[in-house]
Amino acid sequence: MGKRNWLLIASWLVAAVIGGVVSNWASSPSVTAQERQGTEVARELTVTGLRVVDSSGKLRAQLVLGADGSPIFALSDQNGKLRVVQTVATDGTPGLTLLDGSGTIRTGLCVHPDGCPALVLFDRDGKDRANLGVATDGSPLLTFRDQNTKIRAKVGAITDKGPGLILCDQNEKSRVALALAANKTPALMLFDQDEKHRAGLIVNADGTPFLSLWDQNENPVFRAP
Repeated sequence: MGKRNWLLIASWLVAAVIGGVVSNWASSPSVTAQERQGTEVARELTVTGLRVVDSSGKLRAQLVLGADGSPIFALSDQNGKLRVVQTVATDGTPGLTLLDGSGTIRTGLCVHPDGCPALVLFDRDGKDRANLGVATDGSPLLTFRDQNTKIRAKVGAITDKGPGLILCDQNEKSRVALALAANKTPALMLFDQDEKHRAGLIVNADGTPFLSLWDQNENPVFRAP
């Protein structure tokens, strides 16, 4: 997937899932005392889906079809709070959403139609803070965000190129990069606020260190040795 934004994929999926299931959940008919008698309630089947209730008549699980025909499976806790939602979108994208006791989305997981998986973790305010994905070439990417959902760190392992770490400022500009090339050569790069190279340190395969400094126009001003 290259530079695909994993967060947009998972967030879109989560929004679609929650929107559909909440609508169906809210419109589900209540279970009367008479309906609770006998064993029929435990396996109630209707033309619009399947509903499972507990001994007090609370809806605990539901299998329905969304407005677009997507199947939705939802589970709630003993307090009737929606906690788990599973679905398959019309484009074939499967998704799983986990919510906390207050109804806030905390985890979103999906597999894109091209086969690339994406995992998104949210904080207690529902803000995305970390996401993990694997590109079509098998390269994994882990991204961390601050409280303003700005990307502050990225960790990846590009196929045939080696692992790397990038640290970003509050404007999502890359400021520090640490990488280990396929030939086992480590490199540390420092960037200014415009993401221009300003300093670099490399240790060659033979163990020789190499230091470079650049000016604001990325012209070399110092090299050693």
